[in-house]
Amino acid sequence: MTEIVVSINPKSADDVRSIQLQALEGADVIEWRADYLSNAAEIFEVAPVVFEKFTGLNLLFTLRTKREGGEMEVSDEEYTDILKGITVYSPTFLDIEYFSYPQALEALKDFKDKIVLSHHNFSEIPLDLSTKLKEMIEQNVYLVKFSGMPRSERNVLELMYLTNDITDRFPHARIATMAMGSLGKLSRIAGRWTKSAWTFASLGRETAPGQLPLPELRRILDQLDS
Repeated sequence: MTEIVVSINPKSADDVRSIQLQALEGADVIEWRADYLSNAAEIFEVAPVVFEKFTGLNLLFTLRTKREGGEMEVSDEEYTDILKGITVYSPTFLDIEYFSYPQALEALKDFKDKIVLSHHNFSEIPLDLSTKLKEMIEQNVYLVKFSGMPRSERNVLELMYLTNDITDRFPHARIATMAMGSLGKLSRIAGRWTKSAWTFASLGRETAPGQLPLPELRRILDQLDS
């Protein structure tokens, strides 16, 4: 069954405190998009509040950088240092932008059972995606994730087919794929057929084009699984 990850993008500690936990009902994982803060110092100021707030829940730490459509510009060294620093809070999962910061995976190799290797393409769904996914799978991490921008309905269907095919060929791997934007919404609800392990929902503000609100996505998936 596809699990729902709900993204939160607080811009301050007070934003974190204002989140109502009941609004997260129906989510399996909470993704903290730390790149909506201004810099590394702010991330570490807000981190204790986040981890206390969501104690006992599955928390994915994500620093989505401008290289892959996020909000924060960081150096290679700073990116790795932030992720290493967050490990002291024992997040359930850590997102690493694999093709943008490959050195981070080596630096965090002791945490492979927590790592989500991600790759994002806001221009297209690349023709060599199958090769990229296989390379990521070979790193033996918790989950491999791809999100891309389709140019046509056919792109969406091809991504869904590829996801189904590659999960059959690599049954030991957890894979999550999504097509972004309005065209890609079908891919976000079709995990039962694509075998995508995760899908992402929003809590008020979208953190990626085409995300559905958590209550709506939960309702749709429950209907499709019934």
